[in-house]
Amino acid sequence: MKPLILITGPTGSGKSDLSVVLAKKLHTEIISADSVQVYRGFTIGSGKITPQETEGVVHHLIDIKEPEEFYSAADFYEAAMPIFDKLWQRGKIPIVCGGTALYIHSLIYELNFSEKPSSETRDRLNRLYDDRGLDYMVALLKEKDAAVAEAVDLNNPRRVIRALERIETGHVETEQLRKKRKGIDPLYIVLDWAREDLYSRINRRVLKMVDGGLFEEVEGLYKSHGGDVKPMGSIGYKEVVTYFKGEWDEETTIEKIQQHSRNFAKRQMTWFRKEEDAVFIPMSELTKDAALEKILELEREKYGTDCGFKGD
Repeated sequence: MKPLILITGPTGSGKSDLSVVLAKKLHTEIISADSVQVYRGFTIGSGKITPQETEGVVHHLIDIKEPEEFYSAADFYEAAMPIFDKLWQRGKIPIVCGGTALYIHSLIYELNFSEKPSSETRDRLNRLYDDRGLDYMVALLKEKDAAVAEAVDLNNPRRVIRALERIETGHVETEQLRKKRKGIDPLYIVLDWAREDLYSRINRRVLKMVDGGLFEEVEGLYKSHGGDVKPMGSIGYKEVVTYFKGEWDEETTIEKIQQHSRNFAKRQMTWFRKEEDAVFIPMSELTKDAALEKILELEREKYGTDCGFKGD
C-alpha cells in the first residue's frame, strides 16, 4: 500500500498555503487537483498559486491545457499516477492539493472510466435542456444521484448536463457502487472551518481577486476564447462574463461571485462529510502551525517511522 496525502476542503480554506509548508517539511512535491487550474490563463479567478507562493516546491498539473481542450477526472488520474510513481520510487509521499471532489475520488475509488460520453448523449441532454430548462435538468440530476447533485454548481447548466452525462455512462460512483482502489493508502485531510469564518474568508478572497485584476483577466480570456469554453463556466468567470454582457453592474457581480462561492463551499463540505476515512482539521480552532503539526502527527501515526517513505 503506497502512501498519499490528500489536502482538500472547500474553496477559500487555505489548502494551497498549508500544502506548501507540509511539502517543505516532507521534502516532497504537490499535485494539483483543481479542474480550473489545469487551464492556461485562468489564474486569478481559480486562485492559482503564484511562483512566489510555491516557495520553491514543485507543483504538477497546473497550466497544462488550453481552454478549448477537454479534461476529465479520468485524464487527471492518468496524469497523476506516473507522478506518484516517480515520487514513491524516490521515497517521497506525494501531496495532492485541491477541492475538485471527483478528481480526489478518482484516486480513492475504482471509478468507471472505460467509456466517454457520446456526442449523441450530450446532444440529447442539450436538447432536453433547451426544451425543459435548467430547473427540470436539476430535478433530473437529483433524482438520478442526489449525492452528485450536492457537489455540482446547480446554477451552471454546463455542469448539470456534464454530471448527467457522467451518470448515464457510469462515470460517477453512487454510494452503493463505491469500491476502494487497491494499492493506495491515502491520508485524507479536510480543512474544516466554522461556517462564519469560512464565509468571511471567501468574501475577502473574492475582493482580493477583484483587486488583483479578475475583471481584466476575464475580459482578455473572453476576447481570446469566447464564453463557451469549459473553464469560463466556473465561478468567478461566468459572473464577470455576465457583467460584460451588461446584465449586472460591478457591485452586483462581486456579490454574486461571493454568494456562488459560499454556496459551492457548502456543497463541497456536504460531499466531504460523506467520506468515512476523511480526517477533519478544525481550522477555526488552530493556528496554521498547529494545523501543520496535527497533520504531521497523523502522517507519522498512519505511515510510521519505518515505512520507507520519509523525507530526507
